[in-house]
This record gives sequence, structure tokens and C-alpha cells, in this order.
Amino acid sequence: EYPYIVDIYNDYALISEKGKRLDRSDNDQLTLHHMHKDNIVKAVRELLDIREDHIVLKTRLVQKGTEQYEKLKKTQKYFTVQENGMKFKVNLFDYLDTGLFLDHRPLRKIIKETAMDKEILNLFSYTGSRGGAGALGGGKVTTMDLSNTYLEWARENFVLNKLDQFQHTFIKADVLQ
Repeated sequence: EYPYIVDIYNDYALISEKGKRLDRSDNDQLTLHHMHKDNIVKAVRELLDIREDHIVLKTRLVQKGTEQYEKLKKTQKYFTVQENGMKFKVNLFDYLDTGLFLDHRPLRKIIKETAMDKEILNLFSYTGSRGGAGALGGGKVTTMDLSNTYLEWARENFVLNKLDQFQHTFIKADVLQ
């Protein structure tokens, strides 16, 4: 009944509704939906002691193509989170995704622990978090993405972790080509 995922980023809560499109003509469905949303916000606020202005709500619908990368807002509000000795720049507001996939946390840890003296190819790199984990673990990383925005974000994550971005390679290219 409550299709929500709650992720905590420092003193912010990101509440993602894993939803289906609502029938706007069904008043009962809309009322129940709003009641559930109000309940989850109240629970997060009270149980996790998070200020209401630090609660971010997003709806995750199945999207295709470039639709999934469209900006939601233009806050340019970034902050840093820490994970297993690594730092990452995130933005909870402007896009559907934050810049850090939390379900990849175990993978980033494994990469960091096993990267020593390895060459790592990070394709579809997004914000470079897996490549950064590999570089922190002692690997030499090649990061590739089609987006200048994401390549710059990856570079910034390397710098944030005091990694020499010039010891690694960043390539703007279509991986499929």
C-alpha cells in the first residue's frame, strides 16, 4: 500500500514513490494517494527527526530514452555525502536520480577493495562513483560517458576524493559506438 523508498543523505530524506500513473478522474484513488504521501512524510519527519524542509519527494515512473535524464528543477544545490571512506557529490533536487545509486553501495565497496594495480573501464559512468571507488582502491581508471555534464561530475568526484584526475582518463563518447 505504501510504495515508497526512503534514502537518507546526511540530514536530508529522499522519499521516492515507486508509482504507477494515477487516474486523475478517480477521486478515491487520488484521496488515498495523498493520504499515503502525507503519512509517509509525517513518519519520516517524526521517526527520523528530519526537518520538513529537508524532505524531498520524487515520483519514479517507468521512463524511456532521454526522458529519464530531464531536469526536474534548476536548484544547482549539491552537497557531499560519505560512504566507506569515499566522498560523493549529490543533488537531490534537479534530476530524478541524485548522482549516487545507493543500491550500488556494496559494489563500490567491492571495487575499492579489489582494484589495486588493475585497469578499470567505467562505461556509462554517470557521475563516476564506481570509477572513483576503483581509483581510491589503487586502480587506473578510464571513465566513459556521452554526457559532458556527467563527465564533469565524475571529475569533481575524483577531485573531492583527492584523486589526481590527470592520472586517469575521461572520455566523452558513445559507448555503443
